[in-house]
Amino acid sequence: MKPMYGKDSLRNIKLLILLKPLVQLKYFTQTELTTFLTLYLPDMGINLPHESNNTQENEGDSALTIELNALESHTKTLMKICQGQPRLALFILKQSIDEHKVSKLSDLNSKDIFTIDTHALKSLDEESLFALAEIYVHGGLTVEHLSIIFNMSIEESSLKLEFLSRQGLLITQYCESDFARHFYQIPPVLSKIVATHLLNHNKLFSF
Repeated sequence: MKPMYGKDSLRNIKLLILLKPLVQLKYFTQTELTTFLTLYLPDMGINLPHESNNTQENEGDSALTIELNALESHTKTLMKICQGQPRLALFILKQSIDEHKVSKLSDLNSKDIFTIDTHALKSLDEESLFALAEIYVHGGLTVEHLSIIFNMSIEESSLKLEFLSRQGLLITQYCESDFARHFYQIPPVLSKIVATHLLNHNKLFSF
């Protein structure tokens, strides 16, 4: 499973605001999800071409058709991953676009779209679950803060947080000047899933 990294803190902050659950969105059908994602494409740096800009009318599909076909393909993949959860689909598509630095949907292979394996939670050891619980309770932790809480070295703390990040359970705001200040938090779209798991395993008392 590919990690969900985000080195640009401003992008991450904007994304977290975008994903803040101001309203409860029901699960979408594939058609509804496609429409929903289309509305947010400009916020992800993707602008669909105008039909009038077609340079391939005598050679095949138009530029717009190619992008719409790519969107449909990506939506099918996202439906399998997210089961119609719109905010989760939006989050994953945004992270995939940022990681692969694409400006067109057709440049993103559907196989390169991030997956979130919630089964990773079930394989975590006790220490990792306690670390997740502390991150959840505090709303996020730096490498240094986790090392203090668990009385471990900075290096051990960094390895623990990077491991959880590689499982797709954390997102990161990187500090270029000091890796001990890298900030890790649970993606808002996964917050309830993670909290429920921690509660069921006696790592949280309530949420």
